[in-house]
Amino acid sequence: PRFRTTAGGALVKYMVDLRKRLDDRGGGATSAADLHATRIAAKRLRYLLEPVERDIARGAWLIDQLKRLQDLLGGLTDAHELGAELRRAAELDQPVGIAAATNVLETDVTRFLTTLRADWSTAGVELEKEVGAAIRQLQPTRPGPTTDRRRPARRRSRLPA
Repeated sequence: PRFRTTAGGALVKYMVDLRKRLDDRGGGATSAADLHATRIAAKRLRYLLEPVERDIARGAWLIDQLKRLQDLLGGLTDAHELGAELRRAAELDQPVGIAAATNVLETDVTRFLTTLRADWSTAGVELEKEVGAAIRQLQPTRPGPTTDRRRPARRRSRLPA
């Protein structure tokens, strides 16, 4: 019960953080730092849900959605890093192929961002609803009044008969 109460509180905190990040600028911010922070927010939520996945009606769905989001954000973060490397290489000696690689990368980034905006700009609402349901399912059940239905033991008298 104590873990479930603590997990429920943490789930609320992490879901609020993820929802805010997904809602920012119509589907998530696009800077490398913001994308990485959003990915970490999804990862925190997922890691907290994984141990209790079987106790939640749509636990597998939630985990799958968070993994998909993490993969998408990871792709964008990697693209930002690769773009920075390509720019550094281009500044050094302009090798052949850097411009073509940069164009391919920009196309991928555009596709990733389109997916992020289309699939995830409103997903925060559904994720929040499902996490709310998960929190309710994790709430420890309060035991009702305990009544001992067994017959009370008879006391034996210590007086001589």
